[in-house]
Amino acid sequence: MLRRKSNPIYYHEGYIFRHVKCLSDGSSLLYCDNRKTEVGCNALAHLRNGSVVLKRAHNGHKANDGIAKAKLAKTSLKERAGVCSKPPRELLFDAKLQFGTIPVDIGRTKENYARMIQRVRKSECDDCARVNALISEFTGLMSTDIDGVLDYAPIPPQLPLTGLEFLKAIRSARKYT
Repeated sequence: MLRRKSNPIYYHEGYIFRHVKCLSDGSSLLYCDNRKTEVGCNALAHLRNGSVVLKRAHNGHKANDGIAKAKLAKTSLKERAGVCSKPPRELLFDAKLQFGTIPVDIGRTKENYARMIQRVRKSECDDCARVNALISEFTGLMSTDIDGVLDYAPIPPQLPLTGLEFLKAIRSARKYT
């Protein structure tokens, strides 16, 4: 399954803004991070030449520097974990040097950060890459179905199969088991 790419975040005076889209003048449209929460903040900003310019003020919440910096530290840590192969302990140490100890320790424990880093680094199997291709092609048995249940259906020996042929083979094998 494809992972959702999160939009970049930007810090501005104790608030976090998320990138929505690029405008025709070359600037980026940014919405407040609390827009899709119960707060429903309608703050709007533009990113011009690397600086955030506020267009519509925040409503329903106050600036919280600690939470904003904790979100920045978490996203920075995620980005670095995907690129480098340092152990989680060293990545956390680098994040604490960059953002400080409190923002890094606010949100999660060391174990939670280690799991997050492991999920970011987890590579997909060969079958996942073939399933996500434009023309699906399978070379073996898939170990789990959509529901996550182990499923070892007998597949006819004529491999590779296209996506539709594979589904037909699975359905016919399930009828007789």
